[in-house]
Amino acid sequence: MSLEDTASGWSSPYTISNSALDSWIGEEIRTIGVEGQLEWLGTRLGHDFDLGMTGGIFGWNEPAGTVVATGGFSLNDFQTTLPLGYVGGRGSTAFPEQEIFHELDGHAGFYVGAEARYLDRVTLLALHYDNRADPTAVDIAGNEAWDTHFNSAGVRVDTEGGWTAIIQWLAGKTSVVYGGEFYSFPFDARFALVSRQWGRNTLSARYDIFGVDSTAEYGLGGEDGHAWTVAYIFNQSLRWRFALEWLHVTSEVASRAVLLDEPTLARENQTQLSVRYTIGSDR
Repeated sequence: MSLEDTASGWSSPYTISNSALDSWIGEEIRTIGVEGQLEWLGTRLGHDFDLGMTGGIFGWNEPAGTVVATGGFSLNDFQTTLPLGYVGGRGSTAFPEQEIFHELDGHAGFYVGAEARYLDRVTLLALHYDNRADPTAVDIAGNEAWDTHFNSAGVRVDTEGGWTAIIQWLAGKTSVVYGGEFYSFPFDARFALVSRQWGRNTLSARYDIFGVDSTAEYGLGGEDGHAWTVAYIFNQSLRWRFALEWLHVTSEVASRAVLLDEPTLARENQTQLSVRYTIGSDR
């Protein structure tokens, strides 16, 4: 699903924090199911292209949609763990704890995707995801099913000079029935990233745009935002990585005024230093 998280462990070789698009994928769209892939390796036959198709059937993901509808988008490197991973805060009234991986209605979800690669320099990716959830389903613990589906497409270009450019887009909708009322939250996220690698050094810049529309009262769940990210990474060895990142996020969120008694508009800055040691084979 990602053109950005191409390093081991579904991590980014360009930044510490993922884009808003991929941050949400890591939080909510982990699947438990069966996947199949079909590839035509044209470059092995003297052609310039490789083509591939992917399809999957999964379950235990009806609550997917909770984060984007109630908490909005964020930029982080968090991945929800299996099997009892949760999002939200323990004891939080604005964004309470919610377990993600549950089977509530007996409906299997699916995704299908296609990929094309040109001489390992240009990669095109497209994907459709649908958890086919019944938005009226709820279990005895209060876990709700969110009917969530989206489309995503993107392109990554890698040059021989160490430059990488990525553009990716995602748009969809999640819906739920709560207290007898139907609520719908269309959402979209997109980003553009430019990165330059020379030797052990990588310098990257990324721009994100993201938003959520809401049919709920007071516009709860609605969001409109954008973000800038600049990061420098020094790979000292195969095991040691040092990274410095600056992140600036501007967002307008209706829930801030209603639930937190704060201004709806926020401009936030974050600077972080990461030192990572990887355990594993040197090969």
